[in-house]
Amino acid sequence: MQNLDNSSIPSLFRRYRNAIPWLVCLIIGIIYYSFSTLLVNNVFAPSSTNYYTYLLDAFMHGRVNVITPNTYDLSLFHDKWYLSWGPAPLLFIWPFYLIWGLKTSDVLFTMLGGFTNVILVYLCIKEMKHYFHLSLALMAELFVIISFAFASPNFFLSLTGSIWFTNQIFAITFLLLFYFFFLKYLNSHKESYIILSVVFFSLSSLARASLLFHGLLFIYIFLDSKIRKKKISQRMIVFSCVIVTFFVCFAGFYNYLKFQNVFETGARFVEGSPRFDAIVKSGNFLSVKYVWHNIYYYLLNIFKIDPEGNSVLMVYPSILLPIILFFKRKQLDAKKRQFLVIAGVTALITFVFLMFYCGTGWIQFGNRYFFDVFPLLLLCLILSMPYLSRPVLLIVMFFGIIINFLGVLIFL
Repeated sequence: MQNLDNSSIPSLFRRYRNAIPWLVCLIIGIIYYSFSTLLVNNVFAPSSTNYYTYLLDAFMHGRVNVITPNTYDLSLFHDKWYLSWGPAPLLFIWPFYLIWGLKTSDVLFTMLGGFTNVILVYLCIKEMKHYFHLSLALMAELFVIISFAFASPNFFLSLTGSIWFTNQIFAITFLLLFYFFFLKYLNSHKESYIILSVVFFSLSSLARASLLFHGLLFIYIFLDSKIRKKKISQRMIVFSCVIVTFFVCFAGFYNYLKFQNVFETGARFVEGSPRFDAIVKSGNFLSVKYVWHNIYYYLLNIFKIDPEGNSVLMVYPSILLPIILFFKRKQLDAKKRQFLVIAGVTALITFVFLMFYCGTGWIQFGNRYFFDVFPLLLLCLILSMPYLSRPVLLIVMFFGIIINFLGVLIFL
């Protein structure tokens, strides 16, 4: 009897150990709901810029232009209003529209999208552990989950709805689904997983074009096949190319329906903040003249809450931790080193692109455009967990939570 009791203890521990991250995710969802209710009072009431619902309604009636009581930041072309944001998030919004129609709350589905992102991060952690043979303590897993939930752009963007935040939240949902199936493929080498990863990568880019750079991660598949000494299926490559071609054609066709130009997204026709009037009229959205301004607000604006944004080094402190991998590089195997190089180069290219862009996110706490880079750093953060001590993790985690909780409440 004693032996039976002793043998059951590890089993009970493993069972509850695996359940704890799911419990933490549930608590995070409750906190998201509480913050959202605090800020908007009623999460079931739509914001004034619930444009995706109106776009879905337009599709249902055979149109691509929207008819909405508010036109702020929409694109005016030939006396009709259009969205310049990608249409992919409509896939998530459609079930809500079927229930509530035009009364659908973007606050609700954006909050649920942010909560879904937290769950997807945990699923990616599990796949990363399997592929890279990581032995992560429970504290390390919870650190990554909680840091993403409360000390990343996901927190600020999930709380109040509105088209700008909805677009980014669901773009990252697609991106994390891409990561998840990409890692599932690396673990199982089932072709169906890579096909799904290509689909979700394409959808993420269709939601937010700046996520196109994440496609560089597909290079790692060839490095992985070299490590395994197994060729990649030509059929899989052909299917992937066909999928990407379909989405490229769809994006061009959608642009043509709106603006009679397959390359026109509508940014040149936006009627919005006076802050960007001169830029919109000039059409000069990418320029070296924006670099210093962006460097200041992305990296240096530490102490001042500003509509342009705050330093990511202060608001999202976990992004500094992967630096330890540079000092531990000799301890890393070939898979980890090659993956880190691909992820690091992709993050750098994405960040440099953001430095040349005309805006930083505007009317925000933290830096929402940095969300294009954060998921890549998250993957690197997971790999750095075995080399970080618990006191360091606790200090960084609580600092990030406090900064973001106070910042969001003060700002909003």
